[in-house]
Amino acid sequence: MTTNKRRKKPPFVVAITGTPGTGKTTISNAVSKKLDFAHVDVSSIIKSDVKRYGLGWDDERKTIIANIPETRKKVLALIRKNEYKRKGFVIDGHFSPEVCKPDLVIVLRCPPKKLYKRLKTRKNYAERSVKENVEAECIDSCFVHAQQSTSKAACIIEIETSGTVRGDSEKVIHAIKSFMIHNHRNQRFASSSAGRTEKTAMRSKFDYSDECIIAV
Repeated sequence: MTTNKRRKKPPFVVAITGTPGTGKTTISNAVSKKLDFAHVDVSSIIKSDVKRYGLGWDDERKTIIANIPETRKKVLALIRKNEYKRKGFVIDGHFSPEVCKPDLVIVLRCPPKKLYKRLKTRKNYAERSVKENVEAECIDSCFVHAQQSTSKAACIIEIETSGTVRGDSEKVIHAIKSFMIHNHRNQRFASSSAGRTEKTAMRSKFDYSDECIIAV
């Protein structure tokens, strides 16, 4: 008789990424509670031990430079340690697709003008960081990065988060549930602001280029 624990399926891992200000942590909290998933905040891990998970301080941008390889080891270790206790994990952070092996990546999007206003309200947030992040949203930086840093088996969904926290969280929860039911692992999707999910090409559905000029 063996005492080894066995799982029919590995735990479901969803990485929630996006430009700062798109609502990653707020929505990740809501999603993890609703789906009973473990919430892993990548930023909190890095801040918990800057010497180990950071490479230094960016004085101009007023932010920690992340040590991706060490952070990845930590996140994967947390998943392995708790894989029999939880049915899923929400990995929340700008670098989340890089520090885990996600089944699904959700890229949160926000119109640049609205994102600019959100970031300007943050205390101790450098003006350079505000402009760089708005520009990154305009050129689909997180979407492109997610494609480059995840395996071909991972699905990528874009969801615009310009509404209420509750409404935006429900869109993300619906997307995760739909994916888990249909298990569309080798397709790419985009979700409109109305929550409608469609197949799309490898190129982002959101075009914020005109708005970026106004925002910055």
